[in-house]
Amino acid sequence: MDELVSVIVPVKNGEKYLDICLDSIRNQSWKSLEILTVDDGSEDASLAICEKWVQKDKRIKVLCSQGKGVVCARNLGISHAAGAYLTFVDADDWLDTDAIKRLMEEREGSDLVCMGFQKHYENPDCETVAVYNTIPAGYYEGDGGMHYIWSNMLYFADTAKQGIRSSMWAKLFRRSIAEQFYTRMNPEIFSGEDAVFVYWYLLFCASVRIVEEAHYNYLVRTKSSVHSVNKYFLKNIHDLYIQLEQVFSDHIAENVLLPQLEKRVCLMIDDALSFRLGFAYSNSYRYFLPYTDSETDGKKIVLYGAGRVGCDYYRQLQNREGCKLVFWGDKNYQYLEKDTVSGDAGAIGKLPGSGYDLIMIAAGDAALSQQMKADLVQSGVEAVKIVWKEPIQR
Repeated sequence: MDELVSVIVPVKNGEKYLDICLDSIRNQSWKSLEILTVDDGSEDASLAICEKWVQKDKRIKVLCSQGKGVVCARNLGISHAAGAYLTFVDADDWLDTDAIKRLMEEREGSDLVCMGFQKHYENPDCETVAVYNTIPAGYYEGDGGMHYIWSNMLYFADTAKQGIRSSMWAKLFRRSIAEQFYTRMNPEIFSGEDAVFVYWYLLFCASVRIVEEAHYNYLVRTKSSVHSVNKYFLKNIHDLYIQLEQVFSDHIAENVLLPQLEKRVCLMIDDALSFRLGFAYSNSYRYFLPYTDSETDGKKIVLYGAGRVGCDYYRQLQNREGCKLVFWGDKNYQYLEKDTVSGDAGAIGKLPGSGYDLIMIAAGDAALSQQMKADLVQSGVEAVKIVWKEPIQR
């Protein structure tokens, strides 16, 4: 008989998405499952929906964590888990039919199996993209292999890209390892709590397998708490830092772990100042314009790209004398936070046909900029008007 996998689903006001989520887990090709739904004090019909599914499948159980937060909800699930392996699914996401089967097929000799995911947007007009771990696919074990993982797991090499994605989903964990530390997690951490679990877990691992497949489906919602303003965000960063700093300081790889943690904290603070605290003004830039004043003087500029690079460019261009920002575009502009989009902004199809001198691509690397340029040319933009330079990072 197949080994039992415990699937833990924390639920908080997820009535709109729960049926799709639970149906995808119930119909997994790997049948040896227990499905632990943990309602975290939902104020909608989520609890009733979970209880309805219990009647459909005896593998589904309902637990309640009384609104104590996602850390406590997941911990309650772990404490009731009977499977030797754990995997996690958020209530607004769903799995491909073979998702758990593929994780289990890759588990041999591995303390952790990591896969990629498909990133979906609520608006069907926005394209789905596959996202993978930055550390190359492969099997890592022993002192050398694990030191490589520890040296790159928060951030790969000198980049701002996560070596191993910090989300708890799209992974397979051994329950015996999780039980060594999960009760010590700070329940007050509400953003980055996944990272605390994943990176703490990795310190106990003797082997890791990274697979370049994506069978988990992550939904980017317009009103998700992940992207909402919260005045306690700086305290959250402090709590996360204190927890991981203590854990990393006691580990053999302290010298490579702590610099990565400091980098993460700095980037989280930048994010908080720019978006998460709801401040009307911020002067915190991660990316700086690589163009001199002489290159932009007298120019009417279209900015294309509204990710973090684009947001930083946008504010700098607004304050730069001698040029005029006439439009800000992005393929998926609908899903930006409202307070990061002001003035003339829109989708790629709404770029002005004339009235500008150049289109400035806001992207962090050359490969992405080339794809963005191809999208622009395909939409009818003259290639000669498109410019890109690698951003200056502080």
